[in-house]
Amino acid sequence: MTPYPSFFSHTSSAHHAPTIHTANGSTMLVRSIDIVSTSKLSISNIFHVPKLSYNLLFVGQLVELGYCIILDYFGCVVQDPKTGQELGTGCKIVAKAIVRNPSLLTYDFHNIFKLAIAMYDEMGVSGQDLIPMLLSWPTMIPRTSFDEEKMEYIRKTGISKESKMYKYVVTLIGVSRHETIRLKVANLEKFGFSNDEIFNLFGRSPLMLTLSVDKVQRNMTFILGMMKFPASVVLQYPFLLYSNLEAVLRPRVLLARKIQDMGLDLQIKGPKMMTEKRFLEAFVKCHPRDVADELMAFYTSAKASSDWQKPQRKIILQDSLSEVLLTTYYQVLCFDP
Repeated sequence: MTPYPSFFSHTSSAHHAPTIHTANGSTMLVRSIDIVSTSKLSISNIFHVPKLSYNLLFVGQLVELGYCIILDYFGCVVQDPKTGQELGTGCKIVAKAIVRNPSLLTYDFHNIFKLAIAMYDEMGVSGQDLIPMLLSWPTMIPRTSFDEEKMEYIRKTGISKESKMYKYVVTLIGVSRHETIRLKVANLEKFGFSNDEIFNLFGRSPLMLTLSVDKVQRNMTFILGMMKFPASVVLQYPFLLYSNLEAVLRPRVLLARKIQDMGLDLQIKGPKMMTEKRFLEAFVKCHPRDVADELMAFYTSAKASSDWQKPQRKIILQDSLSEVLLTTYYQVLCFDP
């Protein structure tokens, strides 16, 4: 199918052309059916459909003509097996999704694929928005379901359909089991969060739904016990739950303590999103060589140690953290997820 009439050597009206019905219930008119010939290939029975935005070719049709279809992370390539010549390319994102989950090609189109797309369309998530979602969660098509309970979850997030986060909220709730959502909500409630606070957090930071109960428990225990932050801090700074406890959270907390104990000034004021490289440049390498070497050795040791619940933790808990140290933690802990 193509929206471009110039591709045809000649056009003729299709008196008995089929009407194309899309997953969202709309229809597309087929103006003509003809042959498209180029210097590279010739394909018959091509539909001229003005409403299309892209050229579409059925994989089975290309295979029947003897062409090779190559799917990899760089996209979809149609190749002539006799000459090795590349005849055309397809959507990179769709190809990535298929490579990550080849079973997409085996799903029942009407009873599974079309049904899932129709459900998302009814929820206000377009097919175009679904493509990157499919890349992130390749198994979302067979796992998707919506009922009144899930609809209530989405409403409680308070997110609008115009929000950039809306498609993530709908997709993640759609693919999650009811029991899983309930367990994650109950886990956060144990730390004193209200039901409204939890779903508002899901709306602002929907990837929170991807975190395991164990990860949230371990990070929250660290935040409350070692860092002495109130639980509500994660409502303002969700990255505290996303960050890796052993590789990011604990080492940066210990380095913040070290910086404070050495009486050093922080070089960056206010929360920043930092990669590891920028973090080291901002808080370690900015100091004189001998000081930077000492901080780097301490930080490397903190990252290598897995026995974080022993004496170091007890020493920190003996002190009540000052407002200055709290500010230091906020600055040092921010990172690029």
